[in-house]
Amino acid sequence: MAHTLVGILNQTLIPRIGGGRMAAFEVLVGTSAIRNLIREGKTRQIRNLIATGHRDGMQTLETSINALVAAGAVASGEAVLCTASPEDIQRPYVPAGRT
Repeated sequence: MAHTLVGILNQTLIPRIGGGRMAAFEVLVGTSAIRNLIREGKTRQIRNLIATGHRDGMQTLETSINALVAAGAVASGEAVLCTASPEDIQRPYVPAGRT
């Protein structure tokens, strides 16, 4: 697999504020670093490379979801239900005394 990998695209549909759904994407590009991790069986380190691989066109699902939350397209409460890492979803700032 390490020799033939070009990339992987993962899509998750999240309920949109006001109805419908928005797509959030995780993108893995088959760079030499990614291929080496696969070849060496160090697949647990791949997520770190995705998170730091912006130059190569990679992004985590949480980065994509956070952009949708920041744009006001999806609610953070819905967003945390659509990821395996809810702690990485940004919560909107609410001033003290407000709900």
